Amino acid sequence: MLTVTGTPPDPEIGWANLQYPGSGTIEPGQEYIVYAQAWIADITGQVDPAVGLQSWIGFSLNDTDPATWTDWIPASYFGAAGSNDEFIADLGAQMVAPGTYYYASRFQYLDQEFVYGGYSTFGGGFWDGVANVSGVLTVMNEVITYPVTFAVTDATGLYSNIKFKGSMTDWEPVDMIQNNDLWSVTLDIYPGDYEWGVFEDDGSPLGIWLVIGPNLTMSVSAEGIVTGDTTYLVTFVGIEETRALAAVYPNPTSDFLTVSVADAIGTSDFYLVNSSGSVVYMGRMTSGNQVIDLRAFPAGMYVLVVKQGKAYTYTQVIKN
Repeated sequence: MLTVTGTPPDPEIGWANLQYPGSGTIEPGQEYIVYAQAWIADITGQVDPAVGLQSWIGFSLNDTDPATWTDWIPASYFGAAGSNDEFIADLGAQMVAPGTYYYASRFQYLDQEFVYGGYSTFGGGFWDGVANVSGVLTVMNEVITYPVTFAVTDATGLYSNIKFKGSMTDWEPVDMIQNNDLWSVTLDIYPGDYEWGVFEDDGSPLGIWLVIGPNLTMSVSAEGIVTGDTTYLVTFVGIEETRALAAVYPNPTSDFLTVSVADAIGTSDFYLVNSSGSVVYMGRMTSGNQVIDLRAFPAGMYVLVVKQGKAYTYTQVIKN
């Protein structure tokens, strides 16, 4: 009988990225925090950082393969992010001269080969220069801010103290102005990529987060062009609501949906919201029944919001 023993190979970094941000504009020496993540099966994402995993953020004046770069800043462990370990570094502290810089992440586990992380709006991955690319940082002697208005519609009518927060405010709460169900705030924002959301400040430490799914994202270019999400429809019910008497049928359906409201108070407004929180159809009922044609809508899950006076009904609708 022959027994062969040996040490199993060390696990390797199975995934790495440049998490956030994908671009930005700062003045020389201004803080610019960059986040990056890496994954090693059964090792990262634990209570403690993975032993032997190191990270850097590198930069170059040329948009080339990061493996050829020479300027790398050690990144510090920031915490577990799901099954990944996340690291951060202040890239801005190194940017003392105006210009356009490209940046990426670098990781090493034990004494293994370096791997490089790139950025994409889908979460990034190993740098390949196509789908996962280098971030772009513009350093200017004087950075101009641009006013951006964020508007949130409370389709539930349940909330009385909605506040804004995002990476552009260092995640500090900002009061919003209420006009019936519309809440808005205008902020002066530097060019760059940002995440944001809204919450109901109910006095608890974190409040009630009102965004369903990932944080909302938006960008401001160096020329002041705004892209991404600056509006949102709140459909999350985190507190008890007053329900209207509405019936919805057939459900699921592949074509027509009938909404029946008993004892209608004058007129009833209704909104059909998709899984991303966007209103895809709206109308007003002047009688007790309303037929909605869903034939042109993609199959999936929707929420039908019916508003009767100050009362609301929320019904999950499945389109086959």
